[in-house]
Amino acid sequence: MGGGSEYTKCDMCRKESVVSREYYYYDIKCVCCSNDQHFEIVRYCKDCKPKPPLRISSVVRENDE
Repeated sequence: MGGGSEYTKCDMCRKESVVSREYYYYDIKCVCCSNDQHFEIVRYCKDCKPKPPLRISSVVRENDE
């Protein structure tokens, strides 16, 4: 049985803590996620409510070089 807790900074309050993840999906065909939907992960602690990121970044095409 694999499960473990992730301990890092909360994306909402920036406090170091055990965090949960919320995934937000966008209709952007990107190469960074290797599918037809781009996603962003928001990590949040037990004291915070997750909110969609203000900025997203994706790679929509690979460099031809």
